[in-house]
Formats: sequence, structure tokens, C-alpha cells
Amino acid sequence: MRRMATLIKMGAFTFADYTPYVSYSERKRQFLHHVRFWLDRIRKTRPTALIHLNGSPHLVAEYVLFEVCKLLGVPTIFLTFTPITPKILLTRDLGRYVGDLAGLAASYLATFRSTGKPPTVDAVTQLFIDQQTGDDKAARPAHLNTANINHSRGYLIQFRSPKMVAKQFARDCLDALLKRQPFSVAFLRYALYWHLLYNDRRLRKRYAARAVAPDLAQDFIYLPLHYQPEETTSPLGGAYESQLLIAEMLSYYAPPGWKVYVKEHPAQNSYGRNPSLYDDLARLKNVTLIGTEANSYDLIRNCRAVATISGTSGWEALFRGKPVLVFGHVPYEHAHGAFRIRSAEDCRAAIHCIKQGEFNIDVNTMTCFLRALQDCSIDFRLNTAGVSLPSHFAEVPADTNRSNLVDAILDALSALPQHAELPATAT
Repeated sequence: MRRMATLIKMGAFTFADYTPYVSYSERKRQFLHHVRFWLDRIRKTRPTALIHLNGSPHLVAEYVLFEVCKLLGVPTIFLTFTPITPKILLTRDLGRYVGDLAGLAASYLATFRSTGKPPTVDAVTQLFIDQQTGDDKAARPAHLNTANINHSRGYLIQFRSPKMVAKQFARDCLDALLKRQPFSVAFLRYALYWHLLYNDRRLRKRYAARAVAPDLAQDFIYLPLHYQPEETTSPLGGAYESQLLIAEMLSYYAPPGWKVYVKEHPAQNSYGRNPSLYDDLARLKNVTLIGTEANSYDLIRNCRAVATISGTSGWEALFRGKPVLVFGHVPYEHAHGAFRIRSAEDCRAAIHCIKQGEFNIDVNTMTCFLRALQDCSIDFRLNTAGVSLPSHFAEVPADTNRSNLVDAILDALSALPQHAELPATAT
């Protein structure tokens, strides 16, 4: 049961990193409870497949269920969302998409190189290309606008101004008077909010004390940190959920004279980041922390390469002609100019290749990949009500939305091999 032992070890330590208010022993107890429950349930029900619609399985219960299904040989299907709204990829496992994405991308690229003509794409894909090749403001992803950054710091929204504090306090007093909730509940919430707010300020001060302005004339690899905890690092990063590990590898294999510029995510808060990370990064010989006010697009345009787990910076780099070291599972890992990093040797070889030559990465090579992604994807929106769409191209009628997903899942299920009979009782 080596795979199960690995699952238990990774799960327990991941939860330990991000839940500071529950003891490690309690987290481990809950985690093992999930494991035992799903082992028993899957063996008894023997499902044909696990279908998960909320992105990749990344919350505690769903991720344990996902790994238990893999352990017992039950096929899995989940959705991988792309920045090209409303295109999604059906996915069998982390990095394994329904459809030959890698093969199609290579085929379109070969045809382009022989004919000099890039493939055509549909309107919504062309809109994405136009945004990425336009000005920086148009290319900036929606999740990095001010409103969404504040939303990701949800527990701070009620404390952004004295007026909002007064409004929340009045609401809590009214709830207490009407006996909707004890005032002690509100008091505990305020205490927790202010504690988190204090920790956030301490985190930002710790980072600012070590951050400097970048020297764009310097040869450097740009490593923008991911927001954590989030699906983009766990589970999509696997072992590279530890961004310190990535920085250590880049530091070790970077050629003499090169730097590794690390920039914190603008929405990061203290819930998912220990300030000691900045001290550990600063101790690496050729790693420099960059101020969060530095323009990411300037850093991308002037770097030798971008390193990321599965971030938007990978898309941005490829559209700007820069190679990308991809440490996680994300569709653009199959694009020309992307290097898939699964080991230290992969990292060493990729950096050596990047140092040696030109890659001719441009909008045409990216169009080849995006046409392959278009061929493998379906048009589907998980949430269709109250969502601001980038254009009318992204709209999907409700009936079409449902039929696109159902038909794609049925096709994927029909292509599944019959899995072996599961044991009826736990061992």
C-alpha cells in the first residue's frame, strides 16, 4: 500500500501547513477518517467512474476520494478550466486530458513550419489572442483586479474602512438583540479578524524589508509566487506545491551571473504564507525578492525565462516570446516554448537549453497550441448566472451548455476501459 502511505503523508502535512487553529493530531484524525470512509464506500458501491465538476479535486474530502478512486482503479473525470472563457477540458488525471492535446499541438506546429500559415481559430480564442498581444491592461487577468484581490482576502473586507466596521458592528448588535446569534460569537469573529489583519500587516512588512527594485539589465529567471492555499499549487503542483523547493532548484541550476527574481502574489495573506518563507528565500545565494509594485510584464519582457507551477504568468510569457519552466499540471505545458519540470534533471536540462538558444516563440506558435486546445475543449460555463462575461462570444445558451457537457462526459465514459473487479471488503 505504498501509494496510500504516500497519500496519507502528503495529505496530513498539506493540511498542517494551512490550518493553524486546529491541532496536527486532529487534522490527521479527520484525514484518516476520510480515507477509511471512502475506501469502504468505493469498495461497496463499485462505481463506473468518479465525475467531479468543480475543477480538479482539491478540497479535502474530494481530493481524498479522487486518490482512493485512483488507488482502487476507478476511472476519474473532472474539468480543467482555461482562461479562454467558456472553453474547458475534460481531464482523466492531473495533466491527462481527454483528447490528444500534445499530439495536436505538435501537428499544428509542424504544419505551420512547413507552410508558414498558422491555423484558424474561433472568435472567442481570437479574442484571447488579441487581449494577450494588446496592451498590458487588456492582458491583465480578472482575478488580479482590485475587487477580486479584496475578495480573496475575504475576512478583511469588513475592516477596510471605519464606515464598514461601524456597519458590521451595528448588524452584529441587531442580531444579538433579536437573538439571531449570541454576541459572544460576533466577539470571537472580531478577535479572529483582527488577529488575521495583524498577521497580514506583519507579513507585508517582513516581505517589504527584504524586497528591492529589480535590475532589468541583469540575466534572471522570473518566479512569481502563487497565491496559497489554492488549487493551482495543491494538487496541480504535486511535490512542487512547495515554492521554496522550486526556488532552491532554480538557484542551484542557474548559470553563473544569473539571478532568480521572486515576486509575491499581490493577494497573498497570512493564512497561507509563513513569513519565514521570505527569510529562507533570501538566504539562497542568487535569489532576490522583488517589490510587489514592480510591473510583472516588464519583468517578463526582460527575463530569460519564467518559472511557474500553473500560473497565468506562463500564458503571458509565451505570448511575449519567453520560455516557461512549468512545475505543475496546466494545459500550456504542451505549448512550444514550455518545459515540463518533473525532476531536478528536467530543471537542469531546461535551463541549459534556455541558456543556449533562441526558441522562436511568438503569437503564431501560440496560435498553433490554442487551435489544438480548441479542438480538445468544449464550450461550457459552470456558473451562468450573475457572471460578467468578457464578450458575447463567451455566452452559451443554457440548453447548449448542458448538452455540451453531458455529451462530452458520455463520450469520455464510453471510451473508458473496464476496470478490474474491486474487493468487496476492506483489507
